[in-house]
Order: sequence, then C-alpha cells, then structure tokens
Amino acid sequence: MAQPRNYFNDMSFADVVVKFGKHEVHAHRVILARCSAQFEKEMIIDPETDMAVINLKATYDAKAIYVMLKHCYGIAWKIPSTPAYLYDFDFVLTDYNVANTYGISDLHQQARKFCCNLVSDFFLPQYCNYREMITSPFIRALMRVLGPTAVGVSDSFQEEVFEIVCHVQNLTQHSHRDYFNNETFSDIILKFGNFKIHAHKVILASNSTWFEKAFSSGFSEATQTTIDLGNEEDPNLLFAMLNHFYNDDYNNHIGQNNPIRDHSTLHLEIFLLADMYDAPCLRDAAKQRFIQGMTNAAKWHSPIHDEQIEVFQRVVGLDAVQFADVSLQEETFGALEMYVREIMQTPRVAMLVGRGEMFSQEFAERFARKISALLEC
Repeated sequence: MAQPRNYFNDMSFADVVVKFGKHEVHAHRVILARCSAQFEKEMIIDPETDMAVINLKATYDAKAIYVMLKHCYGIAWKIPSTPAYLYDFDFVLTDYNVANTYGISDLHQQARKFCCNLVSDFFLPQYCNYREMITSPFIRALMRVLGPTAVGVSDSFQEEVFEIVCHVQNLTQHSHRDYFNNETFSDIILKFGNFKIHAHKVILASNSTWFEKAFSSGFSEATQTTIDLGNEEDPNLLFAMLNHFYNDDYNNHIGQNNPIRDHSTLHLEIFLLADMYDAPCLRDAAKQRFIQGMTNAAKWHSPIHDEQIEVFQRVVGLDAVQFADVSLQEETFGALEMYVREIMQTPRVAMLVGRGEMFSQEFAERFARKISALLEC
C-alpha cells in the first residue's frame, strides 16, 4: 500500500515561506501553527508576493532549523549511531534551544534526552578512543549548559546534566581499585630499565600470549618471582603497555610521561611492542589510532610532513619493520591508495615514488597499478 505523501518543502498547497539565512522552505501555515503558536505570531505578509513569510533567527544553525521544520511534518530526527553522535553535542544542544524557543515540547524533550544520553555516553570506557578528538568541543558545549553564561536552558535541565557528570565521574573514580604496580595480590615482579613493577600473572597472561606462554609449565619464568624484560625496548613504552593491561583506556594511559611527541610514531611504537608481546587488544587499539592519524595525514595534510613520510616508510617502505601482524601494513597502504591524488601533491612523496624509494617492491608494484588505473580513467 502506498504511503501518504509528505509535503515538507513542497510547493503544493504551500501558503507560507520560512526564511532563515540563505535558506527558504515552502510550508503550510496550518501545519506549522498547530506545532507552535510562535510560528503564527511571526507570520507576516510580503507585500510584493502577497505570500505569508516567517523570518527565523539567522543565529541558529540551519541544520537545527531543518530538524525542527521536518519534525512539524512528522519526519523523525535521526541521531547518528553511537559513537558518531558524540561529535554532535553542540548541534543537539542547539536543537534543544530552537525547540524551546518555538515551544515544540516533544522535540524539546527529545533533544534534552539526547543531550543527557550524550553526556553519559561520553564517559563510557568503550568510547575512550574518541575522547582525545572530541574533549574540547564537548567541554565547550557542556559550558553552554553549566557555565556562567548558559542561556536558554532550564534549571531542571542543568541539574540533570550536573547530576550525570557527578555520577559518572564518581563511578569512574570509585568503581574499581587500580592494581597496577600494586603489591596487593602481586605474584610476579617485572624489571626493565629503571622500573620495577609489581604485577599479577593472571592480568599479564589474559592480555598477552607472550606472558601466557612464559608462565606456562616448562619455561623457567613459570617458577620465578621476578622476570627481567631487559633494556632493549623503550622502558616508557613497556610501562605504558603494562599500565594499559590494567586500565584498558588507551587514550588516558598511552603516552603519559612519554618523550615521543609525534602521535603517529607513538602509536606505531606501541603497535610494534604489542605485536612482539602478542597483546591483541592493545595492538588493535594502537592500530586504530595509527590508521586514523595516517588517513588524516594522507587526506588533509598537503604537503605531508617529512616525519609522517618517514613513518609511512617504516610501515610500507624498503626497510619496513617485519610485522607478525601485517594488517597494519595493509591498512596503511589502503589509506595511501585511497588518497593517492592527495599524497602525490607532496613533492617529496612524488620524488621518492619516482626513485623507487617510497615503497617496498610489493607495495611499489601495487601503487604503480593504482596510478595506472587512475590515468586510464
């Protein structure tokens, strides 16, 4: 059975034009007025066209206005799935204010619910990898609710958001005790560099196949109370890896007190360490952050910085590291293939590719095929 026609922004039967900024939407007075008495109050007659006009405040985000107008026509507001919508706190808050201004209570309550869910979700452990990118805009939006210059939010909404923030912070701080480098229940000591870490075999073995095998019968480490991990690896990276085993929050514990400033290099070093110790969760987290950074570099940075080019070469170049898990190489090369036009705009990249010094033989052949395919288009 055919669905009834939706008349949003449809000139059929339209008897009012809603204007905001550079946008115009053909609408129907009866539909708008039954949603908000404010629309009826703001209607004026354009003397040139003899058409009713509503001029909305241009200060509001046009997308928020569209959400409100579509809502009047029964078109549902689709919030992106988590965690994508974590980026939209400011936009959701604007929708809250728009709906509040025009007295559209059901949309107003929906936006309020979305805002509260977003504040709560921001602190969930499974979304920790997104916090580094969204913390600043999140705090700015939060200040629109709780800050000294908050405008257009009710006292009850402020109290609800404040209670959520206090509640999740309390859970974060007190939900479990941190046993990293804690002598309580410790049954193994790890030594490396100047560090001496009190650890727990069950934590190490559950995060790393290397440790699991080391503690198995038949290996000397199985009966030892101290394991010397040597001085070959960067002790700061080892410390970060072990900290991650206990806290499982990549953003908060990787890179703290670490001298490596370039994030791409740091994520690569962590991946290599996790690869050596066969720590899949840490390896996947480092890979995700590394690929994200490399994709952004290939897509947006023109020219690509020399440091980033060197990182690319460490992964897919002539002297690339030998990986046990080659997925990092494949995904890094995939990012380069996807944005081949952008990266070839960097003179040094073009020069290295031309000299055959950018990629290993395998990846050079694949890159050449990609360029040939583009030239044939």
